[in-house]
Amino acid sequence: MRQVLTGILIALVLALLIGMGAGLLLLVQQNQTLRAQLDESRAHSANLQAQLDRRDDELRQLRTEIDALKAQVDALTQQLRDVGLEPSKVMSPQNIATMDTIEQDVRDIRGLSATRPVTRTLLTSEELRQYVIDLQEKNYTRQDADEFASAYREYLTARFNRDGPTRTEGVAEWWIGSTTTYFAQVGDRTLIVVGPDETTVQSAVSVISE
Repeated sequence: MRQVLTGILIALVLALLIGMGAGLLLLVQQNQTLRAQLDESRAHSANLQAQLDRRDDELRQLRTEIDALKAQVDALTQQLRDVGLEPSKVMSPQNIATMDTIEQDVRDIRGLSATRPVTRTLLTSEELRQYVIDLQEKNYTRQDADEFASAYREYLTARFNRDGPTRTEGVAEWWIGSTTTYFAQVGDRTLIVVGPDETTVQSAVSVISE
């Protein structure tokens, strides 16, 4: 009888050891799978970081080139002024098309027609910055700002056929479609920049914010 019990006990121990071994093997396999996934995720993250680094380098290079071109333009402009000439401003077909689209959209959405031709002009970075400063120094009331911001947001909602902006950055709203609009209201100050694409608008916002 004792031998039988001993045999049963040994069998149970062996079965338990086998079960534990199988469970341990399964855990090892799961651990290996998770480690492989982790390594893959790390490799993907490293690849994304490398891409971001390359884009940052390209952006820095582009900004350097833009600054260099701006310096050349400023130098040529000054040379013209030194000899008594004022450089003329020429609108590109893309800018003209964008302005035409905006005017037509306003007429369609509001159901109104312009009482006179809309004055169009091109501004340098400094002229744009000064123009915005002059607007900000006007004595607008908070009610004026709120009414204007509300009306313009209604226009953006209809213009882009969306309930809200494409994205927000703090108090700033980006409405992106066939044209791009940057809209920000801080207290009684409202800043709106409209352009053909996000890069152009961002450049204008950066100039104004300097």
